[in-house]
Amino acid sequence: MWRFLKDHHDQIGSTTALLGLVVGIGGFALTIQQLQSTAQALRASNTYQVQKDARELVDKVRADERFRAAMQAGVLPENDSAVLENLWKMFNFYVSVFRQSEADGLSPQFVASFRRDFCAFVQKPLVAQGWDRLRAADQLGADQEEMRRRWCP
Repeated sequence: MWRFLKDHHDQIGSTTALLGLVVGIGGFALTIQQLQSTAQALRASNTYQVQKDARELVDKVRADERFRAAMQAGVLPENDSAVLENLWKMFNFYVSVFRQSEADGLSPQFVASFRRDFCAFVQKPLVAQGWDRLRAADQLGADQEEMRRRWCP
């Protein structure tokens, strides 16, 4: 036995090194697969949370009669603050989705849906005016501007 080991020392060393390399590659492949699974789970969790937050925001905005009235009849002195406050909340919600998309935390299809929704939303005259007023009052930051520039070219 000892003689066999001594006589085949080089072959045993080469075989051991090759097996170590194969095990290392296999471990690396499993690590990559696990990271991809984790990223998918994170995207699913983020998607669920964004949808939940969107429903809550819509419920709050719908509950504000002044905002609903403004969307129907236009901005009046008595609903002006409600309009700007709700638009600010909505723009901040969209920018949180934008930030998560930039961090690759949401699926491209999900982000595309929000992008279309946001662009259609900011094209409404009342919303566009609100955007301009909030921007003039320095209540919208660089992230909101970047989001609008990139999402609605």
